[in-house]
Amino acid sequence: MQVLREQYGVRCMLGLTATATMTTAVSVARHLGITNSAATIRGAPIPGNLKLSVSSDGNREQVWALCDHLNFVCSSHLFHSLISVTAG
Repeated sequence: MQVLREQYGVRCMLGLTATATMTTAVSVARHLGITNSAATIRGAPIPGNLKLSVSSDGNREQVWALCDHLNFVCSSHLFHSLISVTAG
């Protein structure tokens, strides 16, 4: 996470898990810098306007290239006026 913050300027992160114990969830929150327990949500349904996807790739170089491209797209004129999309 430090790399994302320092090298890519990421200011906002979303941590999700479907199977974490409370101890693990607290640990993840701590690593994300979340100290207010009210800032974490457990057991709430996902709202219809939030679309989530997860993928895994063993090629880190390709993943970082994709992250760079995503950052470029989110910074483009297509998303510039949207306050809900931020790119570092």
